[in-house]
Amino acid sequence: MAKQIKVIKCPQCGNTKPLTIGTDHYRCDKCGTEFFLDNDDVNVNVNVNHRYESTNTGNTSPVKGIVISVIVVMVIIVMLAAKFCVDQVTQTTRNVTPAHRTVEQPKTPQRGKYAFSALLSAKETGTAFYVIDQNKKAHAKFLNVAAGNVIGEQELPVTLARNQNIEYRYFLSDDTHYVIINGNLIYKIVPENRMFTDVTADICARKPALEAGLMSVSFVPEEQGEGFRINTNLGKELYYFPKADMLYTEKAFQYVAKDISKPLLPGAKDITYYLFLNKESAHSSNVAQLFEITYKFNNGGPENRLMRIDEAAMKNLDKYRIVSCKPVTDERVYFSPEILFYDSRNILIAYQPSLAKDAGIRIQLLDTSGNIVWTKSAGINDLKNIHAVRTDRGFMLQASENSFFEIDADGQNVQTYKLP
Repeated sequence: MAKQIKVIKCPQCGNTKPLTIGTDHYRCDKCGTEFFLDNDDVNVNVNVNHRYESTNTGNTSPVKGIVISVIVVMVIIVMLAAKFCVDQVTQTTRNVTPAHRTVEQPKTPQRGKYAFSALLSAKETGTAFYVIDQNKKAHAKFLNVAAGNVIGEQELPVTLARNQNIEYRYFLSDDTHYVIINGNLIYKIVPENRMFTDVTADICARKPALEAGLMSVSFVPEEQGEGFRINTNLGKELYYFPKADMLYTEKAFQYVAKDISKPLLPGAKDITYYLFLNKESAHSSNVAQLFEITYKFNNGGPENRLMRIDEAAMKNLDKYRIVSCKPVTDERVYFSPEILFYDSRNILIAYQPSLAKDAGIRIQLLDTSGNIVWTKSAGINDLKNIHAVRTDRGFMLQASENSFFEIDADGQNVQTYKLP
């Protein structure tokens, strides 16, 4: 391909005469911004390095100095006046009724006691994995929920960012629980061995394109496969899939995920999952029908998986590599139904029976033919964080960051637990 001649401009200030530092590496002599050019001369990767140095040192005129002094004095007067007004308003609000008081928002968003928690199953035992700040150190702990005792603990060599969510996903392809900390560290959880291991360096070592390190990382959307979206320290956006050990550019990733004519990875197989039809439809939010979906799983490679079934999706099943799609139940009254757990014999769901504020959440066990085995009140009113695992006694569910409950296999006995 013939090279195109282009004017190289600073992406920060527009200066057209930057200094050349190295191959495709420049620094603006006006604002100090460093930037790189990709090999295709399309993308500009910026490393902002502002330098606030005067270009006319020693030449400031007396008049200019006087003007600056006057402006500084005026700013100080305005700030003092504003502080006086704020103090007066604060004094007044102390005598206002609570219904009319303005509550000041915290300067820094406050995080809960637990930076992260997830319910896992280890040898058919409900195991809580959680990360907590302890004596200004981050600690990862494993707790036998029913017994209430910590069965594994380790100090983490990281400082938790206060505004950073810890992300978690389970990858079926390599049977691994992954956690992303502070947006650039990849850990994996091994519940059976109570291990929490940083695998960032190992992943980077596998591919030369990642050797510069990870500036940021997040999970690929679930419907697009079991992988990571990575931005390297050299400004490259790449997609890495650990089971297949494949690295893709963004265009290649989208192409492979959506083109059903592309050959599947070795080990691709049919797997089954469940979706509700008409879940929160525009016409009715209380009538739902459970469907069994079987599709060709790409064994850890890019996917185009159906995550929400509706009439439009039913007419385009081929693009999702769906082998079969069939109803399991008839239409039933379920408000906001969620599938919590399923295996070859059971389907555990949660739903609201009505829109009444005190209706609470119902937990219902179905067999794979759609028959109701039992229905139980959960004693909670929020479906946001609820999920479940199978235990040797039945099912354990997580209702919030630190509350759990276990239901026996017959749906009779319910036990509640809390993190320490």
